[in-house]
Amino acid sequence: MDAFCIGRLRFLRLPPSWISLQRSSSNTPQTVNIALAIGATDDYGTDLQFDSVDRVQLRLEGSATSRSPDSAHPATVVFPFSPAQGPVHKLKLSLTFSPALLASKKPPTSLVLALSVAQAVDDTGSSSPSSSIGPIASSSTAALRSTIGEPRQPVIETWDHRRFVLMSLRSGPRILTLYMYLPTVQTAIRTVHLSNPAPPSAERQADGPNESATTIEITERPGLNNSTGQRLWDCAIGLTAFLSQYPAALEPDFPLEGLPDPELSRPPPAKRFRQDDTVSPPRPRRRLRIVELGAGCALASMVAAKLLSSGSASGAEQTAATMLATDVETTVESTLKENLRANGLAVLDWGRLSDEQLGVVLGHPRLDGRSLNGDTDARDDPALTILATDVLYNPESHPLLLATLLSLLRPTRTESSLDNHSPRRALVAYKRRTEGDDGFFPLAREAGLEVDKVWEWGEVGVWAVT
Repeated sequence: MDAFCIGRLRFLRLPPSWISLQRSSSNTPQTVNIALAIGATDDYGTDLQFDSVDRVQLRLEGSATSRSPDSAHPATVVFPFSPAQGPVHKLKLSLTFSPALLASKKPPTSLVLALSVAQAVDDTGSSSPSSSIGPIASSSTAALRSTIGEPRQPVIETWDHRRFVLMSLRSGPRILTLYMYLPTVQTAIRTVHLSNPAPPSAERQADGPNESATTIEITERPGLNNSTGQRLWDCAIGLTAFLSQYPAALEPDFPLEGLPDPELSRPPPAKRFRQDDTVSPPRPRRRLRIVELGAGCALASMVAAKLLSSGSASGAEQTAATMLATDVETTVESTLKENLRANGLAVLDWGRLSDEQLGVVLGHPRLDGRSLNGDTDARDDPALTILATDVLYNPESHPLLLATLLSLLRPTRTESSLDNHSPRRALVAYKRRTEGDDGFFPLAREAGLEVDKVWEWGEVGVWAVT
């Protein structure tokens, strides 16, 4: 089994949000000193204890107006990080800005600090064979590595005999200007790589992230509102890898029982799964609704939108899909809105939903009196896929979550009058975190829902609930 846990490189002392520079006719360069503190944690924020990472790379990228680091001639420093000498690694940087740069017509407006694990190099500057991770045994591990952008990083073993790969990060832009407002909450940006259109092959070993992959940037604000919804958790990454392997799972009637046994982590067969091998006539264009519960940073919603817009999902060309990401108000008005930058989000408190709430969540023309798609038939009952990641950590919330799922997955009396019922399914990504948080699944079965684990990698599993 080649599974591992996903660690996080972190700025424990963040760069300043703005850097003061003076525009001057002087030929003297300006130097700014910055103190940083760097660490490595799990997704809870708990420090990881291991011997050493020989090559941690801090990269200085140029103006945020350019997405290409190479075009900005970034500076790079590589250093060893040894938690054995303490969980915090302190760095003191001196940033020097030339007079010509500051006097130019378009001086840089911001800087970004990128932190990652660098590959070992030999005397010629080429990647060292010692950095090889060897063959990857499962396609699920290949998908996870591709998802976090670390296909070649060697696994680190902690002192408690757990295996980790460290996910890189970029700081939010450090503004190069005077008199800028200093935010009270710092920003971290994670990059997730979504393979498109086919999942990565376990046999194909790439030296970097998949060139055909779509990147998604996730903004984290860990200290905001003391909320769990302000950071990226492992289950969102796991569900992303699952959907990159099986994008057709976004269709609620796509059969999941034919997937490889999650306990065995076997690579999937080369043949794409479908219900049968016969050629069927084109089916009518139908409505598909994707709803994410407890969306937090909204990674699952963005992944679903990317897959559906790219046509990776089965039958995407015959589907008119709409998205809705939901969470509590404090998260919706902060990180969720910042990541989505769209109108497809709403405040949703868990519990049994009223007809009006169902109409909003489902985008249902019969229930809310309007149609979200002018070219769809208002008589159609929308197919529904619910996405939920890391929502089971608090057992006290299980009855409310179950009531919400029952409202969405099982027709209410109002909906029972509709002529057609389209398929509905929830995909729940779960990682054991607290005592009793796995009690949700027996609770759901007792309520009459069908619950099946369809995918597993390491500590993260994906469960289908219908």
